[in-house]
Amino acid sequence: MKKFNFLNIAIDEQEIDIYISGDIVADNEKELYDYFGVESTSPNEFKQLLQDNAGKNLTVHINSRGGNIFAGVAMYNALMDYKGNTTAVVEGIVASAATLPMVACNKVRMMASSVVMIHCSSVAWTAGNKQQLKQDIKTLETIDDAMANAYELKTGLSHDKILKMMADETWMDAKEAKRLGFVDEIPFELPQDLVASMVASHKAIYAQLVDNSEKLNYNIKLIQQDYNTDFEYLKAKNTLKTIGV
Repeated sequence: MKKFNFLNIAIDEQEIDIYISGDIVADNEKELYDYFGVESTSPNEFKQLLQDNAGKNLTVHINSRGGNIFAGVAMYNALMDYKGNTTAVVEGIVASAATLPMVACNKVRMMASSVVMIHCSSVAWTAGNKQQLKQDIKTLETIDDAMANAYELKTGLSHDKILKMMADETWMDAKEAKRLGFVDEIPFELPQDLVASMVASHKAIYAQLVDNSEKLNYNIKLIQQDYNTDFEYLKAKNTLKTIGV
């Protein structure tokens, strides 16, 4: 059986289970995440896995708070283009960029204890004069529209309604996600008070994970800017390890 950085388990020759977990990251950041043992998924390895299993029935298990929006879009496009049946399973949390591969699948199943969250795109930091900042706003608006298009195709909701949900950072339990069309099936149900408690817990954990991830991303980008050669890159990884990120 082939092994990947994210787990691939073959049930039989035509049924494949894929697990997307951890941060969704750009391909050029994947090695640094692996080096520090930070769980992540990148587009190239994901697309390669789809190519290796072309035409088979895929069950894509997702437990990810999101990450790089462009990496998420690349995974969305790969699944939309996949020649075979695809089923997404929402396990734990599926938020931000991780919702894109979810809605690309033919069918979405969501565990009753899980949550889905959609919001507007963001940048870790920005700088420049007012014209440059205005251009950043236009870029973010374009990205938001692209994400809303993907959600609209899945749910049938209006574009404006989806953009409003994104602006409000909308958290959905399984019942709400199914009512709005993001999810097709809920295998089992739980008492609503327990579900509400789980959603609150997911929100709190998400906030902490985002804070930690932003610190890691910031240091990775600084090192990528400062070190260009392979030899310098290796030194950069040791530097990052030394500062305790």
